[in-house]
Amino acid sequence: MFGDFRRSHAHGHEANELESFMDSLRERRLETIKYFTHMTTTENIRKIFKDGTMFPRNTETPHWSVLSRDKDAPMGVWFSASLYHGELPETSAFGDNRIKIPCQFIVQNMFQPRLFLEAFYYYESNPKNQIVRLILVDAEVHRREAEWCEKKCLRRLNMVDNKILVLNRNKKVYQCVKNDGELFPYIWVEVLVVGQVDMVAIDTIDETTPSKLEPTPGKVPTGV
Repeated sequence: MFGDFRRSHAHGHEANELESFMDSLRERRLETIKYFTHMTTTENIRKIFKDGTMFPRNTETPHWSVLSRDKDAPMGVWFSASLYHGELPETSAFGDNRIKIPCQFIVQNMFQPRLFLEAFYYYESNPKNQIVRLILVDAEVHRREAEWCEKKCLRRLNMVDNKILVLNRNKKVYQCVKNDGELFPYIWVEVLVVGQVDMVAIDTIDETTPSKLEPTPGKVPTGV
C-alpha cells in the first residue's frame, strides 16, 4: 500500500508510484482559493460555537495510514482546500454543516509554517476522485509534530512552489489544484491544520447535504 511508505525508506515500486503521482501534477493547473472549508455535524458545530474554538482531534481514517495508526501522530482540524468547477464542495461524509475560514487567517500567525504530503488514495466507488492529504504545521509552536512529519510523511512541499496547494502568506496568494472537468481524476485536497483553530477567523456557515460515500484505500488510479 503506497500510503504505508515514507520518503526516508521508500524504494523500488513504491518510490516510483510516488514520483509518478508527483509528475502527473505537472499537467494540472492551479486556481485561486479564498477559504479552507471544515465539514462537520450539527451536534459538533454547536459545541464549536460554545467553546469558540475548533479543538484538535485524532485522525481515525483511513485505518491503514500512519496518521491514523500511530499514537504519536499529530492532532489537528481537517479542512478541504479544493473547489469543484469553481465552487466550494457542498457534500461531505463528515456532516451537513460547512464552516468557511479565509486562508490567510490559517497561516498569517504561523511563525514557521511547513507543508507535508501525508497520503494519497481514492474512493473505490468512484475512482475518478483522488484524495490528497496534506499536513500544515507551525514548526515553531508544534516542534514535536513537525519532527513527526519530517520522519513519517511522504514528502515536504515547498509552500509557495508546488502543484497541489500554494500558500504564500507574504503575497496573500492561495491556490489549489483545479477541478474543471478537463482532466481526470478530480483531485481533492484535504489539509490537517495541526493544533486548534480559533473561531475569530470564521467567515460563514452553510448547511449542506452529507455524502454517503466512504473512503477506501487503494492504489493510484491509472493515469495519475
